[in-house]
Amino acid sequence: MSADFLTPEKLEEDANKSTKVKCLLDLLNKDGWLTGEIVNEALYHIRDRALKFPNLFQQDCSILDCYFCQFVQSAHGEWQIHAQLPRKEEFKFSKSLLKYVVGSTPELGKSWKDCRYLYAPCCAIGCHWFAVKIDLDD
Repeated sequence: MSADFLTPEKLEEDANKSTKVKCLLDLLNKDGWLTGEIVNEALYHIRDRALKFPNLFQQDCSILDCYFCQFVQSAHGEWQIHAQLPRKEEFKFSKSLLKYVVGSTPELGKSWKDCRYLYAPCCAIGCHWFAVKIDLDD
């Protein structure tokens, strides 16, 4: 049994009827996937709206970008190597990753000091996007 994926061919008929479908198809790359740039742009606009309309958006969270998961994966690899050394308490996270914590990255980012949750997009093996919710209280 195969999955029923959204393809330009399947939606060609609907695209003529629906502006929303046509807009989505225009965003997909030639293989039918969203690029990291498109995902980051969408998340930027969500962060922008959260700033403009704080009563409509949950304020105890930070919405991150596609690069965050890559920085975490890199830091995890560095930590695994460093953890085998005698002075593992001297491990330092990269400045790039720490910029997320203080809210200077991504654009319109927010400091984590008042956050309970982090939301981040991740791309598995370069093709499948999924959302990650990180509970900072746990």
